[in-house]
Amino acid sequence: MVVYFPIGIFFLLVFMMVNLILLPIAFIKTIVHKAMLLYRFRTMNQIKNLFVFIALGIPLLVLAQLPDAVRFFISTFSDQAAKQENRNYSKAIAFEDFV
Repeated sequence: MVVYFPIGIFFLLVFMMVNLILLPIAFIKTIVHKAMLLYRFRTMNQIKNLFVFIALGIPLLVLAQLPDAVRFFISTFSDQAAKQENRNYSKAIAFEDFV
């Protein structure tokens, strides 16, 4: 575990850099999504959501880096992956399950 720590830090930094690189794409995609919701529903709540996200979206997305990083770092030292591999699922998941 001690030997893996520098590798874990390296991958954590790579994870956070990729998240920060993708942040503008997530911001624009969310604005487009909220604008489409406004066009579809045309309520004051949708207008408020759009303008609040435009004003506070980037700070919120940057602040979301902290819990993402903590969760990522904890999961790199977790043994849950081995437990997940040994599961047997009795039902195949199909596209119709999600529609």
